[in-house]
Amino acid sequence: MEDHIDVYMKFFNDFNKSVDTTDQLPVKIIVGNLRDHDIIGCVIDWTQQYLSARQCPSSLIAQICKFVVTEMQVYRAVDPDNCGYQKDLNVWNPLKLMQATIKKVIDVCQRHKDRNSISKLSPPRDNLCLTVLSTNKNARRTMEDKFTIIDDLHEMLNIEGYGPGSFYGVFDGHGGAEAAMYGASRLFQCLAECPQYPARPDLALVQAFKQTDAQYVEKAKAENLQSGTTAVVALLLQELRQLYIAWIGDTQPH
Repeated sequence: MEDHIDVYMKFFNDFNKSVDTTDQLPVKIIVGNLRDHDIIGCVIDWTQQYLSARQCPSSLIAQICKFVVTEMQVYRAVDPDNCGYQKDLNVWNPLKLMQATIKKVIDVCQRHKDRNSISKLSPPRDNLCLTVLSTNKNARRTMEDKFTIIDDLHEMLNIEGYGPGSFYGVFDGHGGAEAAMYGASRLFQCLAECPQYPARPDLALVQAFKQTDAQYVEKAKAENLQSGTTAVVALLLQELRQLYIAWIGDTQPH
């Protein structure tokens, strides 16, 4: 079986050869301005999009996301203008913030050039699930549905003491993709930041849905957005052998 360091090395070598720094819109971004509470989820979403498109191993995505989130928090504080901060409105321009994030992703990946630096990364966890994804927009002009796949939420957001936690979500957009995109990038962050999580995932999921809904309604009113979304999510805590399913609207698990 191929050693994980060799797998990681192959990814970083291929990544560094294929980077296109001239691409101004390498990932899909959320519509409208971002508030402070939106940023971590969006940074993770953009990082995952960028890495997944380049066949990054799932065990490596969480670690790179953790580096990028940490470093973007510092960068936003040091140089908010280059991250798209609009002081008069106290909001962030998503395009400029995304571009700063992708530059940071590239920087993190380019720092891992040799076996010594790569050997310091964590090996894949044995108990993570294999994830398979399929999408179909049928006859619609555009895809309004979105999804979230986070194989190791706890590694990504430094949640310790409960083993790995996997989060999966499907967001069924109505009247546009804006609400579905917001839910896909925000709900998992609300869950992880909830005071009841991870001790009481059931209570935390309820609170995460309520908070995400309230924040999107506020955003929609401010920016005249008309779309909505339903959602179904799964939270798997492997070491505790616990699976939680939660949904809102007419999207229900079968």
